[in-house]
Amino acid sequence: ANWLKLAESALDGLGELGDPAALLDVIPALDSPHASIRKQAARALVWVAHADGTDALRDALQHHDPEVKYHAALGLALAGDASVSALVFSEPAAKVISVGERIAAALALGASGEDRLVVFLDDANEKTRSRALLLLMMREWKASQGTAARCLACLSSRTPRFRFIAAR
Repeated sequence: ANWLKLAESALDGLGELGDPAALLDVIPALDSPHASIRKQAARALVWVAHADGTDALRDALQHHDPEVKYHAALGLALAGDASVSALVFSEPAAKVISVGERIAAALALGASGEDRLVVFLDDANEKTRSRALLLLMMREWKASQGTAARCLACLSSRTPRFRFIAAR
C-alpha cells in the first residue's frame, strides 16, 4: 500500500513537471497491473506527452483501460486536436474525466469546442453552468467579428439569469 502511494505520488510529480524526458518513465506505467498506477500514469501522460508531441497520446487511445484511453483523448483535445472531441465528451468519458477537465478541453478546442461549452450552460451543477457562461462571454468579448454568436447561444440556456446576462 505504501509503495502504491509513493508510485502514484511520483507519477503525479512527473505530470506536474511536464518534462518530456519523463515520457520514457510514464509509458511503461500505463500497463501496470495496478489500476491506480495506470490512472496516475494516464494523468501524467497528458502533461509530459503534450510538451513533446502527441504520438504517445495517440498510441494510448488504443489502450484497454478507460482511464488511459480517455485521458489520452483529453491530452489531444488540450493540444487542440478536434478529432477526439466525440471521445472526450462522450458519456463513458464523463465517468473518467472531470467536468473541469472537459470544460478546459472545450476551451482548448477553440471554435470547434464552443458547442460543448453551450451544452454546459444547462448542466445540473450551478458552478459548471457559471464557468461555461463566463468562458463563452469572454470569448465573445475577445472576438472581433461583432456577430454576438455566443451571446445568442447563451440566450438558449434554460437558466433565466443566463438569458438575461446574454441579452444585456
